Amino acid sequence: MLQFNGYTDLIDLSTVREINNLVSSSNIGERFDFGDFLYTVYNSKMLGINVYKLEKFDDGEVIPRFIHIILHPEIRRNREAVVFLLKAEKDLINRGYKRTWAYILKDRLDMLLLARKFGFKDTEYNGKGYTLIKTIGE
Repeated sequence: MLQFNGYTDLIDLSTVREINNLVSSSNIGERFDFGDFLYTVYNSKMLGINVYKLEKFDDGEVIPRFIHIILHPEIRRNREAVVFLLKAEKDLINRGYKRTWAYILKDRLDMLLLARKFGFKDTEYNGKGYTLIKTIGE
């Protein structure tokens, strides 16, 4: 049985170590950011990390930015990964958010395709990457 956890404040040291181990073994190609909302999924070990950072737009709306999804190969691209992402979105909905967004560099085509498959819609391309937005809960 998978265990889901959400963090918005302090994270205990053992969890930070597990996060760092999964990040290191995954070679994400960028600096890891703990963000404002961090979600984890476990069985006997950490299997996934999903991170959002709150960003305020010019119109004053605050929208969580999807900044990391790191999955252990055991759950990558299977049902548990989708359930994990949906549980994180449900928590954001419960906190009053209606949308989330992401920025994906053009050389990360695999991430762009997954984001689109998960319901993100392209809103802008600036020559370096894509800005996508998703209405959550739909």
